[in-house]
Amino acid sequence: MRMSCNVPVLLCLLLTVATRALGAGSDELLSFDLAAPEQQVTASARSPRPISKIAENVTVVTSEQITTLNVHTLEEILNTVPGIQLDSRRTPGSWGGFSVNGLGFEHVLVVLDGIVQNDLLNNFPDVGLIPAQQIDRIEIIKGAASAAWGPALGGVINIITKSPSLDRRAGGSALATYGEKGTTELNGELSGTVDRLGYYIGGGNFHSRGLLLGNGINFNHVWLKMTYDLPSGGTMTLGSSLRDAFRGLEASVPLNYNDTDSTTFYHGLIDYTQPLGNNLSFDLSVRHQSYQDTVIWGSLDQTVLPAVFPVREIVTTASTKLRWITAANSLLIGVDGEHQGLTDALGAHNKVDRWATYLNGSLTTGKFTLLPGIRYDHTGLDTNPVSLTLGATWQLEEKSVLRGYVAQGYGLPTVYNSSSLQRIRTVQIGAETSSIPYVWLKGTLFYNYLWDIVTSVISDKQTQIRQGFELEARTLPLFGFTLCSGYTYSDNRDKDSHKPIPFTPEHSLKASLDYKSSFGLSGILTGNYVWWNPDAYAARYSAMIWDLSLTQKLLPHSNLSPELFFTGHNLFNGAQYINDLYKNAPRWIEGGVRFRF
Repeated sequence: MRMSCNVPVLLCLLLTVATRALGAGSDELLSFDLAAPEQQVTASARSPRPISKIAENVTVVTSEQITTLNVHTLEEILNTVPGIQLDSRRTPGSWGGFSVNGLGFEHVLVVLDGIVQNDLLNNFPDVGLIPAQQIDRIEIIKGAASAAWGPALGGVINIITKSPSLDRRAGGSALATYGEKGTTELNGELSGTVDRLGYYIGGGNFHSRGLLLGNGINFNHVWLKMTYDLPSGGTMTLGSSLRDAFRGLEASVPLNYNDTDSTTFYHGLIDYTQPLGNNLSFDLSVRHQSYQDTVIWGSLDQTVLPAVFPVREIVTTASTKLRWITAANSLLIGVDGEHQGLTDALGAHNKVDRWATYLNGSLTTGKFTLLPGIRYDHTGLDTNPVSLTLGATWQLEEKSVLRGYVAQGYGLPTVYNSSSLQRIRTVQIGAETSSIPYVWLKGTLFYNYLWDIVTSVISDKQTQIRQGFELEARTLPLFGFTLCSGYTYSDNRDKDSHKPIPFTPEHSLKASLDYKSSFGLSGILTGNYVWWNPDAYAARYSAMIWDLSLTQKLLPHSNLSPELFFTGHNLFNGAQYINDLYKNAPRWIEGGVRFRF
């Protein structure tokens, strides 16, 4: 508790030191541009908008940032994002949960190239089985986004994988790593464009005996994406991927148990985009994903007979969108359709057909932008909700914006808990500025009123209040160094009893120090601290977990130079987890080489 109370003080101290240091001045100082092309975000409205015209609290992670971290999976990337808290950090690729500003993973929609990753059984997205190397961009909405996405009560994590390289006929990269406990990764990719045809092929293997006992993994994946520019000016995109993983422990004499998880994902996609003139365009998309998971659990001495839990899911979706975008205004009309099939561990078959229609847009006059949205969902359950959002931004000046929105949304129930939807009303107010010399700042206040929230397998329901704030800061580069920090406070309580909701994060702090030099050396030091509100299990949260990654480009001025990198995880061997059954990994190190061509 003493450390958690000092978290805001530590954040302010970091920013004060950074600001004073930057006051000396430097030729390296740059400016932040809220309207820059890289600040265009698709997730908030399912259509590109500059971040200066987005009402929600959004964080964007680019492929360049992912490369700097030298991580293996999406789960490890999310651990560095302010407002996102992982339950624990075990062997990369492990099963694990997370929260977004106090709302659990079951309330957050995870989307990979337009395909929902939350399973049909528990709304669980397996972010440990999405490889980092194939990700081009991640857009994270922290707050209700049902008016655009449907069952996104707590937010959206929108993952966009890499596309064909447009500026060359052939190029790619190869990567190899080795770490403790036989933790290895091999990964390669080839990409380019020939005339009208673009291609991207990538894949790899991640393997570990397990940084903790019984926590091994063998993960294979392959990705394909092809684009073709039509003579009419339109574009066709085809894509597919296969992800296959075996996790757990087949036999352990000391622990006397067998606990394994065999998982396979397959997805395919077809996209067709056609400009219609007069700022109009038409999109048609088809997606198909199959998911199969088999868990085997039991004791080796047969005192507990082995149990097999097979689950299979098949989801096919189709959507069409009509976009009208000008320099000042936009309008998007869309229709989604979905067929789901689930065969659970008991052999029961569940089929659901869902469809939705939505409308959102933006209207700008001067410095003010109004952002309305509405969506109707036919869920196939006992309720068909109408989700609403009304947001606004006010650009005070070129580098400062005020934003806020109110929304009503919903989340889907799990198969065994309830047949009714979970609901939310949310309010957010925030500001973002880079007008203060040498520093970028962002702050958000949030208030969430939730009802019909399922809390147990017997379908107990609660009305909850989850409220708090998030602060983020980043300095401009000084002699190659950039300091970033983020602090989130979330007060999560039952509305009637006023008791804290168990297993939710109350305080969290992210900090990083990024370094880039002209002689090829780069690195990043990241720190993560979470104070949980535990219930029955022995949580630990006395330590801040620090990771350090260093990369050296051997020939700094050559694009074909190999890069050597080294990463030290949990440098001070700290303990931070919500449940002592799933402790975080102790200190471990790995290194590798990356080659681009």
